[in-house]
Amino acid sequence: MRSVIIAIGSATLLSATAAFGQTGGGSFATPPAQRSSAGWNMPWQLVPASPASGATGEETLMQWISNYGFVRGTSFALASLGTPLQSKPGANDTVQACANVVRDAAAPLGATRVEAASAGPQKRVRDGYVAPVEMRIIYARFMGLEVRHSVLNCKVDRGGKILDAYA
Repeated sequence: MRSVIIAIGSATLLSATAAFGQTGGGSFATPPAQRSSAGWNMPWQLVPASPASGATGEETLMQWISNYGFVRGTSFALASLGTPLQSKPGANDTVQACANVVRDAAAPLGATRVEAASAGPQKRVRDGYVAPVEMRIIYARFMGLEVRHSVLNCKVDRGGKILDAYA
């Protein structure tokens, strides 16, 4: 199992625990996403809420959460905030690469923290491995924070280089 927490800004990698494994999944129609400098589109489920995410039926609310203050997010994301992401059993060598690409795309949008954990075991595909990775991003926003939470399917080549990540 593997969990990774990355603080963005003055700190880099705050915590990393290894023991590979975690899977999960979800697939949604994709409204406009955020294009990273590497040309990868971050899924709308992880970018700050917008009219596009609202158009999918997603509902966000604002809530006071101890140690965080006012936080905007979906009821699921808000309920899980404050508890570490739990890695699921099974080999998953995609977590770190997936966390890095998400961090790079989320930082320009105001992300202060990116968390990743294995959501299940990886599957071998022709050009590498695919595995689910649970992601949680905390963004700094006017009047508080925003939390986004989703599972990405991350694909890496056999050397561990990220090829794609999608919800």
